[in-house]
Amino acid sequence: MLCLVARFEGREFKFPIPRERAQLGASSSADLPLPVPGVSRAHAWVEPAEGGIRLEDAGSRNRLIVNGRRLDEVTMHPGDAVQVGRAVLSLEEVPTGEFDLALRASCEPRRRPGDATAESDGLGVTGRGSPTEILRLLRSIESTGSPSESLAGTSKLLGAQSIALFSVSEEGEVAIDALAGDVTDGLMLASLEHRCAMKEVVPTTTRVGEANSLLCVLFGIRGSRGVAALVRRPTVEHWEEELLQFLVTKLPGGAARPPEPKPQKARERRALLIPQGMVVGESTAFRDLMSRIEGAVASKMDVLLLGETGTGKEFFARMIHSSGATASGPFVAINCAAIPTDLLEAELFGVEARYATGVDARTGRFVRADGGSIFLDEIGELAEPLQAKMLRVLQEREVLPLGASEPRHIDLRVIAASNRDLLSLVDQGRFRRDLYYRLAGLEFRIPPLRERPDDIPALALAFLERFAHEQEKTIRGISRRALELLLAHDWPGNVRELQNEIARAVLHCHEAGILRTEHFPSVLRALQAGHSRSGEVAAVEATIGKAASLAPAVPPRASITEPIPPEVLPRPHVALQERLDAVEREEIRRALESTSGNKTAAARLLGITRNGLALKMKRLGFEDPPDA
Repeated sequence: MLCLVARFEGREFKFPIPRERAQLGASSSADLPLPVPGVSRAHAWVEPAEGGIRLEDAGSRNRLIVNGRRLDEVTMHPGDAVQVGRAVLSLEEVPTGEFDLALRASCEPRRRPGDATAESDGLGVTGRGSPTEILRLLRSIESTGSPSESLAGTSKLLGAQSIALFSVSEEGEVAIDALAGDVTDGLMLASLEHRCAMKEVVPTTTRVGEANSLLCVLFGIRGSRGVAALVRRPTVEHWEEELLQFLVTKLPGGAARPPEPKPQKARERRALLIPQGMVVGESTAFRDLMSRIEGAVASKMDVLLLGETGTGKEFFARMIHSSGATASGPFVAINCAAIPTDLLEAELFGVEARYATGVDARTGRFVRADGGSIFLDEIGELAEPLQAKMLRVLQEREVLPLGASEPRHIDLRVIAASNRDLLSLVDQGRFRRDLYYRLAGLEFRIPPLRERPDDIPALALAFLERFAHEQEKTIRGISRRALELLLAHDWPGNVRELQNEIARAVLHCHEAGILRTEHFPSVLRALQAGHSRSGEVAAVEATIGKAASLAPAVPPRASITEPIPPEVLPRPHVALQERLDAVEREEIRRALESTSGNKTAAARLLGITRNGLALKMKRLGFEDPPDA
């Protein structure tokens, strides 16, 4: 695929050739954003031409430079070079997958001083919470009175995850009369049931987890009605609460449906409150783990989390705490491997006053966590004397600070975690067997990322949006070839490694750009070394990378004020890409034939995921045969 490439001080900006007239400039709102010194906000117009593109100056200060001359119009072909500001433009062949968006980010373009604002119709700009949109919604509610349409419009305006019209029986049971969105996560229902049981009837906003707010309006205690909206942000505005109060007075009442009988098992399950920053995956392994945790989180039994480094054990610990019986108490975390043994005892159990000269009294972590939960990370690193003392705490729920004569009773939940095989340490005599079985009241193994590759797209997109927001940068998404690259990698560092890779890629990606394979050099090097789930995928990617780096240069037809280094303009390698595609197409065809069209089995034979196979089949133009 022919594309426009701009280079400036080692940075590259790649744009597909536009199908119609498009604007190139430094503004983030430009069709082809090029934030480079010397490039005007609206520098030039770009439109396709036979065999290349046509550039037309748009009134910029520096115009278009070719051979040291400033021009108003240039027609470019492969091998030509044009200077725009301090960037050098060229036309080159790039694999199509580098521009096909596999994951589209929902980052809003950031507004800079002078950028055009949203359109207005005289009542204010449009968008969430604008006077125009609010007025339209109020008119719609007044005219139709339809609960479903009114809730859907309100949900869209608030950006709510879910919104519900509900009724509360005299027994405090909540019945949903109408809803819009998704309430399958149970956050809304769990919070409503709690508030109704507490007889909270004033309009208020409640925090549900660290990143969720519940806007709730209740009228009366007996037989009350109300509207509740769950929004995925920590704060809400006053007009949003007033909108819900207006909504509940306008929607038809109707008799509340009697609550459906709940099985006893369902009553014992608590909705899991997801901590801020934790991404919920969709893979079978992750869903099974969340289901098992949800079924056991209501108890106060101690928990042991086992998993490799980087799998997010502390996120799970915080989720278990905030969703369990000790949620109202503090959450205290400590890394047992980060503190020397002689100091760790004092840090855990505390120190009494006058214990030793020059030693100040200190409250231990166990006492600080009284009434809540304590998270003991890397519990396998505890020294043997501390293991014996820890056993006493777990058995008797008593803590004896250093220098104290009487133990102190505590009531808390212990959540321990380790990236090592504790049973193996028990067999080696390095960890007490009785301590292991005391800790493992509830034991959960967190699967590594290589065992749940279906979660990679959701994780990558969530990290992309988070870091783009933190860096105040607009990133449009992740290309298809970049996603294939991420899916092929083994991720020995698990979720933490993926998070760091996305953060680094966002940092190096230009404004309004797409994350492509070139933004993941560490993953490319690992694939070339064979550290992936698929040797064939690694070989293909390694071949492409090697060919791109060794391809001879094509000298530009035109020189500019500062000569372009020959290696800056690589020769297109269309023939190589076609041969690689032919190899992939043949191997996929053979795998499908040998499995009678079963894509899951074919993906297993090829050593890739089923999603990866589907993406490749779509790119290579396969017809989609039904699974056997």
